[in-house]
Amino acid sequence: SAGWHGVQQPRFIFTLLPLECSSSSAVVKVFIASLSQNTEASGNISFPLRDIEDIPFVTGENGSLIDIPLHVLPSSIQTLRKENSTAMISADRPVAAYVHLRCTEQQNNKATTFKLIPLDGLGTEYRVISYRYMGNPVTAVTAYNRTTVVNIIQSGISQTTTLMPYETILWESDSDLSGVYLVTDEPVFVVSGNKEDHLDGSTMGKDMFYECMPPLNDWGMTFSVAPLSDRESASILRIVPWNMTTIITWGYGASQWTDVIDSEDFKEIQLFPFPDGENIEISSDKPVLVMQFTSVYKEGQGTLTPSLSMATVTPSDKVIGRYLVFPLFAIGSVASDILDYHMTVWLPPGANTDFLLVNNNTPSWSQIGTLANGGMILRTSLNESTNTFQIHGTFQVRAAVYGWHRVSSFAYLL
Repeated sequence: SAGWHGVQQPRFIFTLLPLECSSSSAVVKVFIASLSQNTEASGNISFPLRDIEDIPFVTGENGSLIDIPLHVLPSSIQTLRKENSTAMISADRPVAAYVHLRCTEQQNNKATTFKLIPLDGLGTEYRVISYRYMGNPVTAVTAYNRTTVVNIIQSGISQTTTLMPYETILWESDSDLSGVYLVTDEPVFVVSGNKEDHLDGSTMGKDMFYECMPPLNDWGMTFSVAPLSDRESASILRIVPWNMTTIITWGYGASQWTDVIDSEDFKEIQLFPFPDGENIEISSDKPVLVMQFTSVYKEGQGTLTPSLSMATVTPSDKVIGRYLVFPLFAIGSVASDILDYHMTVWLPPGANTDFLLVNNNTPSWSQIGTLANGGMILRTSLNESTNTFQIHGTFQVRAAVYGWHRVSSFAYLL
């Protein structure tokens, strides 16, 4: 209940990432919400390797939105280096946390949001997924509270470095980092993406996109993929296996394909447009990691916009809690911008949509796909604000959130 607070415990670590924009337009925010309805959490954001005061918070029923001081951010990356840019979130109750990065300049407007993986969800075995057309992919690895040996394996070549507690290794590349192996002797936090890029064929401009990499023990073998934007927009799926040749089957309806992915490689599936009325079903003979990149297409412009987002595709056996508070961050650069925010839900067979509440109301859902098991994929629009999602039935669901304006976007899992 509100008003009572216990002992604060570390819940998350993450690294802050450099922004390619002027300091006057840079925005770094963290949204924190309690995982229990009608129960607030209190805590702080600390910077273990920096002489900076802790930032206290109390979530309340609508969560807590915290501005991160910009002088904590690392400067522009040059190849590979170590940083003291780690932040830690401590709280007296379990919480969810989301990181939002944005450049607000009208001619350089870009944004990304990613949901943090809690400390007990971190691991020691990762593969990186990123995307590169013209930009420079970025990957960061952050140690927790012990000295940690990090082995980076790319194209069969191994490089080892040691991180002190809370230290981060951050690197930028002029080549695609997808497929890089990361093996450590202690659990680490890993984030990957690109500080600014766009898809081939998009209009001028670039977006930024980052996502937390799930460790190997959180991968899956079956997936159902829906478009996070509309079907006319571009979706790119990237699939990586772990350390051995893996067979995947993917497709929709009667159209099915089988591919063999080498242990050093990854599979890319380009969907532009997304098949009409269909969702993509993926299965594999061994665990894989699947990432989805989305760029909006606007028919009036006749081209892809510069917006580009990145989100993990949740395995079919993963579900979310029955009560969530989550943010939709402002990404428009001027008041007249057209904004699109919506939520996509993967619903099991027989589930009643009347038991799904968004902001304490039953929303209008549109069905955008049918699952292989007979369930449905649904979508509803949202407004820029803090939102709540509740399940009043006995079933559980998977869900993702997407936000877009003319040149920037974000996507993340709930």
